[in-house]
Amino acid sequence: MTRTLVCAQCHVTYVIPKDKDMKSVGVFFPWQGSKPGNITIENIITKIKSDVSFLEWKQAVTGFKLGFLRHPEYELFSNNSVHWKAGASCADCHMPYTKVGAHKASDHRITSPLKNGMKGCIQCHAESPEWLKNQVIAIQDRTVSLQIRSGYAPATVAKLFEMTHAAQAAGKTIDKALYDKAKEYYEEAFYRCTFVGAENSIGFHNPSESMRVLGDSIAFATKAEGLLRQALAQAGVKVPFKVDLELAKYLNDRGAGKLKFRKELELPDPSGVQNRF
Repeated sequence: MTRTLVCAQCHVTYVIPKDKDMKSVGVFFPWQGSKPGNITIENIITKIKSDVSFLEWKQAVTGFKLGFLRHPEYELFSNNSVHWKAGASCADCHMPYTKVGAHKASDHRITSPLKNGMKGCIQCHAESPEWLKNQVIAIQDRTVSLQIRSGYAPATVAKLFEMTHAAQAAGKTIDKALYDKAKEYYEEAFYRCTFVGAENSIGFHNPSESMRVLGDSIAFATKAEGLLRQALAQAGVKVPFKVDLELAKYLNDRGAGKLKFRKELELPDPSGVQNRF
C-alpha cells in the first residue's frame, strides 16, 4: 500500500478550482464521498458538479463548462482490481527486481512490462512472457474497442447540442425538460469516457471497472441522443440518421502550431464494429 501511495501522489486526477476570472485558486483530489480502495467515477463526477468553480474549461461545440479529469491511474487501479486485491504495488510491475552486481534492486527504468520482456509479470505468474503479453494485448484491444464507441457516442450528442443551440438562435422552441435531462446524461457520458481515456493503461489496471465505466458512458450518451432527437423533432428540426461529426474541423489546425491529423497515429477499432456505424 505504501509503495503504491508514493506513485499515487502524482498518478491521480485532481481539480483546480477557478475564480470568476477563471484564474486557478487551489487544487484538491475529488475523492469526497469515496473510501480508499473504492474511489468511484460516480463520486468524482458528483464532486466536480457540486460547485461551478470546479468547472475548469468551456467546451467549444456545446458551450458547456466542464470539469477536467487527469490520469486517474490510482483511482482505477485501487477500485477492487485483481492486482490491487492481491497486494501488488505499482513498483512490482513497473520497477521489477534486477541484479546490480551481487545485489538485488528494483529497476529504476520505470516502464511498461510490455517493453521489458514482461519481467514484472513473471515474478508472480508461471506462464510464459509471450502468453502474458497476449493477455495484456487482448484486454487492451477489448477496452479500446469499447472506448472508441464511448467516444463517438458523446461526440454525436455534442453535435446535436450544437444543432439544438442553432435552432434556439433561429427562434425555435426546445422542450426544456428534454434539454436539461439530455445535458445531464451527456455530462455523465462525457466524464466516464474521459476517465478511462485519461487513464494510461488502456484498461489493464482494472479491466472489469473499465468496461463497466465505458458501458455506462455509452448508455448515458445513447439516452441523451434520443432525448435531443425528440426535442428537435418536436421543434420541427429534421435530424439526419447519421450525424456528421465534422472531425476534420477539430483534428486539423490545432493550437498555435496548426497541427494536422496524422492517419498513422489513429487507433482503429480492433473489433471493426465502429466501422459499421
